[in-house]
Amino acid sequence: MILKRILLIGLGLVLAQCSDNLNTDEKAFTDVPGEPLMTNAQRNLVDQLVNTNVNTNVFRLFAQQWSEATYVDEARYDIITRSIPENHWEALYVDVIKDMSAAAARISEQEILNVSPAQFEEDTAIKANKLAIIEIQTVLAYQILVDTFGDIPYTEALNIEVINPAYDDDAAIYMDLISRLNAALDNLNTEYGSFGSQDLIYLGNTSSWLTFGNSIKMRFAMRFADVNPDMAQTMVSDVSDNIIVDNSQNAILQYEATTPNTSPIWLDLVQSNRKDFVPADTFVDALNELDDPRSDVFFSDPVDGEYLGGPYGSTVNYGDYSHLGRILYEPDL
Repeated sequence: MILKRILLIGLGLVLAQCSDNLNTDEKAFTDVPGEPLMTNAQRNLVDQLVNTNVNTNVFRLFAQQWSEATYVDEARYDIITRSIPENHWEALYVDVIKDMSAAAARISEQEILNVSPAQFEEDTAIKANKLAIIEIQTVLAYQILVDTFGDIPYTEALNIEVINPAYDDDAAIYMDLISRLNAALDNLNTEYGSFGSQDLIYLGNTSSWLTFGNSIKMRFAMRFADVNPDMAQTMVSDVSDNIIVDNSQNAILQYEATTPNTSPIWLDLVQSNRKDFVPADTFVDALNELDDPRSDVFFSDPVDGEYLGGPYGSTVNYGDYSHLGRILYEPDL
């Protein structure tokens, strides 16, 4: 009887220990460094901006560059049935801004120990550059949200203790974003690097990030041009000698030819076998009138020697109109 009790107690201890192990995923990452968090957020930001999935991004339709041939709800501004606003909102708040915030927190916590004074100076500058680059991208994501929705949660947006964060005034958010952007630009030290290959856009080149950040500031100025022209002019003057003026300076994320790192446009058009997007007549007619040399990039398959766009928002026969440019069907665009 005593032996039986000992065996039962021992079995209970083993089961308790197994239960604890079962509740711990030993293969999961529970403490992710800041650098890969930034990489992931950066990829998510670009994916959201360039994809053409009608569940998440309908801006090419709203800008009337493209139209739909068969299912025309989105081209007619019906964005309720697919929860499109919610998906755009979530992609930027959860997959970009929250990850950027977590990345900044992790990198801020990193200590620089047991190095020479020269190495300490370099490591400190690199750390500051990483935080500045994260801030530039965070500002950009918030600007997109404000431009899309107007008033949005901002001061309480990332506070996990606040279930229903307050909506801040869009103009006030803009002013704060400009202050944050100015501080980030001031903190960039172009004599040192940053993320290296973990930065998918500029490979850690801080000079390129300074130019890109200045260009975002120029875009802020354009938003203010009709509201506060004096402030807009000052902002333009601040950055006009170092902004993007050439395609070689573009902020580009190079996708790959194989999944899962292909262009989201390829995923939406080719892998999903979508043959119901056509260039919109609004866009095609404007470029035809200007004899715009980019037409051969944006469009393909002329009709009777000229590109022909589908009537925007109308159900059309896909084969009767010109089609999207061939480059958009490349997986590594």
